Amino acid sequence: AGTVYAAGAAAEGAKVKHGFAISPAGFCRLFMGSAKADGKVADEYKAMPNSLDAPKAVVLFADDATATIPAASKLTPPQAAFYFAAACAPKGTTAFGNAAEVILAAGATTTFYMINRGAFTSAAAADAAAAKVAGQSGSVSGPLGLAEIKVEGAGKAADAATAAATAKAFVASVGGRCKGMEEVIAAGPKVEEDKK
Repeated sequence: AGTVYAAGAAAEGAKVKHGFAISPAGFCRLFMGSAKADGKVADEYKAMPNSLDAPKAVVLFADDATATIPAASKLTPPQAAFYFAAACAPKGTTAFGNAAEVILAAGATTTFYMINRGAFTSAAAADAAAAKVAGQSGSVSGPLGLAEIKVEGAGKAADAATAAATAKAFVASVGGRCKGMEEVIAAGPKVEEDKK
């Protein structure tokens, strides 16, 4: 599985072995590419074209060991931005607002899905589900209100108390990472305020 790098999230000159970059300037694979300050990527594999059409589908990967996030789900663009910031961003990401803007813009032509590796019985089952999820639709259910897609190999689910605590943690995290982005924040789970 690749790593998502959004505009502004990769430092100039960063070496990336696998993954892709998506920004308002376009979409490209990052196979041994170097990120430039302007958001473009210098392709170091000249024999392999690096410029691609906008993707029809993007699969984000979470690793929520509590299994509050369903094994597979179809996301709206605001939900994709929310869960990228909450659970799918690569370690070291700091430009959550920029990434959310790119995801929202890409939503005009791209459908987003999320695979939660933590809800599967094995890594192989998660990878197999990821390969089959594009084009699927789901039914809204669970504590997060996501459109859950039924897939093989999903075998874990959170208990109610864990799900409620995890949902609150996601909302708090995204609220701090995407300040002022009400469309993104509102796409998160609906949580009850703590009574004082």
